[in-house]
Amino acid sequence: MKSSALFFLFIALFIAGHTSPQVLSPNYATKPEPVKLVKKEAPDTLHRQKGYFNNTQAGIGVRLGKAVISISTVNGYQFSRHISLGLGIGYSRTYLPLWNSWNLLGWKTTKSDYVVNVDQLDLYIENRLFLGRKKSSFLLFDLGYSFFLFPNAHVLTAAEKSEYWSDFPYAWSWSDTLVKIGYNGRIYLAPGFGMRVFIHRNIALNFSLQLYVSGYFITQYYNSQNIYDPYYSENKLKMNLYPLLTIGIGF
Repeated sequence: MKSSALFFLFIALFIAGHTSPQVLSPNYATKPEPVKLVKKEAPDTLHRQKGYFNNTQAGIGVRLGKAVISISTVNGYQFSRHISLGLGIGYSRTYLPLWNSWNLLGWKTTKSDYVVNVDQLDLYIENRLFLGRKKSSFLLFDLGYSFFLFPNAHVLTAAEKSEYWSDFPYAWSWSDTLVKIGYNGRIYLAPGFGMRVFIHRNIALNFSLQLYVSGYFITQYYNSQNIYDPYYSENKLKMNLYPLLTIGIGF
């Protein structure tokens, strides 16, 4: 009887030893999984690589000592993180001299102390090339046409007529009088560079500096006091150039 009790006690200890939790054995200890660090992406890298975009901006420049203002919007398609192309429309107010003259050496100079303001509608194509790893800086190039809004002609005042004759004492004849100057639209281009700062995943502030370059035509109308030819006109090609600083928002 005593031997039977010892036998069952041995069996019980044997079973208990082989059914202990495996975590007590170093060979079966569970290893913790490595912690994965998630890198926080910069807002620039989150910007979409392609798709529709809109850039709306306002600008200010200097022309003949006066402030040029502009406002425009561009809608287009971003083909990749490097390049975009869009169609823009805008309004701008610039200033043009009444006339240019020639000095004794044959160089063209702006003689008039008077300027006229011109309101214009701009239609253009804009191309942007994004640079750098974050694509936060860019080059841009605008090519378009400006339509002068009505009225696009200026009738000279008595003071302006007097200044004209002081600049051109031997022009034409003493009976000729410059009475009106008309302005015609022109093709223009505006290269520049800029940068963008993202304030949200797909919303950015845009800053750019451009050089506005264009040619335009003026038509000078004269009253010759001749009954056979009371009026005649003369067309001239002029240049318009000024810097333009813009700020806007894009999405």
